[in-house]
Amino acid sequence: MCAAAVNAGFAAMPCCIRDGLYCVESVRRVDDGIRYAVMVGAMAATYGAHMVKGIERAITNRHLVIIGGFRPFDI
Repeated sequence: MCAAAVNAGFAAMPCCIRDGLYCVESVRRVDDGIRYAVMVGAMAATYGAHMVKGIERAITNRHLVIIGGFRPFDI
C-alpha cells in the first residue's frame, strides 16, 4: 500500500534506481548525475510528489529528496 492510498505524507531519498522501473526506457549515455536527476523526476511523477528538494552534495551524491502526500506550509 502506498502513502497516497491512506492519505499520508511521504519523503524518500532514492539511491539506486534501475533502468526500466519508471516511464524512462533507458538513460545510459549521459552523466551519472543527470541520469540520477531524470530517474528521481520520473519516480516523483509516478508517485505524485509535490516537490523534489536537495540536501548538500558534500553529504552524498544521491542528494535528492522526493516529498509528497501533503502540502506543508513552508519547506
